[in-house]
Amino acid sequence: MKWPGIKGNRASSKGSTQDHWLPEADQPILKLSGVSKHFTVGPVRTSIFHNIHLQVNAGDMVSIMGASGSGKSTLMNIMGLLDRPSGGSIALGGQNIASMDDNALSALRNRGLGFVFQSFFLLPRLCAWENVALPLAYRGAHGVEVREQAEDMLSKVGLAERLAHRPTELSGGQQQRVAIARALVGSPALLLADEPTGALDAETSREIMDLFERLNSDEKATLVLITHDYAIARRCERHLRLVDGEIEE
Repeated sequence: MKWPGIKGNRASSKGSTQDHWLPEADQPILKLSGVSKHFTVGPVRTSIFHNIHLQVNAGDMVSIMGASGSGKSTLMNIMGLLDRPSGGSIALGGQNIASMDDNALSALRNRGLGFVFQSFFLLPRLCAWENVALPLAYRGAHGVEVREQAEDMLSKVGLAERLAHRPTELSGGQQQRVAIARALVGSPALLLADEPTGALDAETSREIMDLFERLNSDEKATLVLITHDYAIARRCERHLRLVDGEIEE
């Protein structure tokens, strides 16, 4: 696994906007092998899913569908290193994450993964570019380059005229675009989206999917999208279903 060296920006030698994770050559971005998840409450053990095998390669655009309560979001949390599986193994760029502690997983999430959720999770007191710049700030980067990179990403998602607007001054679709820009600003190897159109109307949902498709084709973004909406799922090149605790392609 390659971790590019930290290079200072024009305003500071602390941190870098370009400090991101890259997979080893010829390795899948993400590989799940026999992954399972269960919860135990007293004498009762509840299985969420079992024996999940899934490989995501660079440039893939994958959707995962499933009924409410099927474990889609739990699976995404495991793929995003926000939760640990009960069994099986997870590899990012060929590296098994089983031996990583919480600090190492947190660093890998920040540098290698981007997240988009149904709720936008924007900070209301920050304007659009400041919200987008947050992942870079968490890396210790600051200065003029951070703002330039945040503004450039907002331009790519069609919000060049809304850089200084706060979330309350933006529509739902515009807020989701800010959230997408925030997820992508650190050049993640993998973008994970959990019901990203769930809070949007049909027309805005189509616009967001148009944006995902353009980011996939033009920016080579690798995307896994969790959804319950078949109209959304079928726009991805690979379409998976989580049924009875197993993945069907």
